Amino acid sequence: MGRERSPFAVLDAVSGSLTHVMVLGAEHWWIAAPGQEVAPEVVADLIGLRLGATDDDESSWGTRYGPWATFESNDGKQVEAPSREEITPELVNIWERRARSARHPALRHRYADLVWDLAALVRGTRAPVEFAWLAIDSVVFGYAVRRSRRALRAWTRAVLAGRNPSPP
Repeated sequence: MGRERSPFAVLDAVSGSLTHVMVLGAEHWWIAAPGQEVAPEVVADLIGLRLGATDDDESSWGTRYGPWATFESNDGKQVEAPSREEITPELVNIWERRARSARHPALRHRYADLVWDLAALVRGTRAPVEFAWLAIDSVVFGYAVRRSRRALRAWTRAVLAGRNPSPP
């Protein structure tokens, strides 16, 4: 994985399932580069891939996605990583482009969902409904692909075992 490629480019080239190890590896590759000037797209990837998503409640920002870490500093102040101020309109613009261009359904979902959730917080206006549909369609597509791959593997095993199943 070359540093000329963003975490997005590296992960979007994966043809199978994305794992947390792959995502952490893509992130670590960039985080571990001291002194390197980091492009805004890479910053958007690093923040977007690590933002925490709540299942039931809202984050401290009043959104589904929020900081991945919250702690108290030595002077007793609450610190969030990333801070709310780091989520900028420029990041949301980059996530919009990522959501529209991603080939991998997991990335398409992640970026579209980030835009749908955080655009109002950052811009003061709701994201276009296109991003809600992109997020939903990506989940449905990813689920269908996983199911069809499993069905195809099961059918192939049955054929190889000498049975004559109906094609999936």
